[in-house]
Amino acid sequence: LPFLDTNLITFATNLPELFLIKNGIRKRILRDAFRDILDNDLLNRRKQGFLLPIRKWLISGGLRDDFEKIV
Repeated sequence: LPFLDTNLITFATNLPELFLIKNGIRKRILRDAFRDILDNDLLNRRKQGFLLPIRKWLISGGLRDDFEKIV
């Protein structure tokens, strides 16, 4: 959730477009900031969804017990 910080959002919304999109590549400043840390394949891959194993947690995990307490 660090990208939800109010000060960061204010900073990002005031950046010139050049820092946000360059040569059709979005999130340019973020990619440049992490270029030395992350692998190029990771930096340039397409957006991916993230699924939580909620069904597994409810069937066999501790969430089932918590859920049963509520219901």
